[in-house]
Amino acid sequence: MKAHAETHLTPGSFPRRAPGCAGSRWRHFGFWLTLGLVALIPARADPVAAPIESADSPRWSGHASYVLGYKMLNSKWSPIQNQLELGVLDLDLRPPAWPISLCGQLLLTYADSPPDVAGAGGDYSGVWEINLGVRKVFTLSDRFELFVGGGLAVVGASASSWVDLGGTSAQVYEDSGTGIGAWGGAGVYWNISDHWQVGIEVQYTWGEVDLFDERIDAGGFHALAMFGYHW
Repeated sequence: MKAHAETHLTPGSFPRRAPGCAGSRWRHFGFWLTLGLVALIPARADPVAAPIESADSPRWSGHASYVLGYKMLNSKWSPIQNQLELGVLDLDLRPPAWPISLCGQLLLTYADSPPDVAGAGGDYSGVWEINLGVRKVFTLSDRFELFVGGGLAVVGASASSWVDLGGTSAQVYEDSGTGIGAWGGAGVYWNISDHWQVGIEVQYTWGEVDLFDERIDAGGFHALAMFGYHW
């Protein structure tokens, strides 16, 4: 029986991808964007105007939105602390007779370099948040709704490199970390039709992770634009 030599692959043992291939990481954005938009497609379009739901309504009500905006991290992320943010889904659901809604978010950012901490490596970095909690929606009129909310945040950050494997490519993680924190925010929905809305939201997230042997906050300030479906 032939003996097989075991090969250990490390980030330093691979040639870096050519700069022209850096756009491959944006495939992640395309995937999550498509997933978010598909999630907003309603199963049934009702041509009848949807009435404003009262707190004791026997029906579930809610909003599902795709989010695009801006995130500002703290100074340890300099010079990349100002980042474009994609929200795969911002969702709130109010069960029948409940005065508040259950809510959740998935938010993602990417940057072209790692954070400014000792020993940081990689060609780019990413931050994600899963925010869960409750949201109170105040109906101002048949077109405008104000909301406030907050809850638990699960945050993560990573620094990675793309490497060339002779005709194909792979992502090598230099380091990554996750942590638990909290979030809070407020915004407004503008119902532009019976079932479609746009909106804006501002919020703040706090949550620390261990990255390159340093404790770093992966949360920050968010300014978000929303587009989605309500029922």
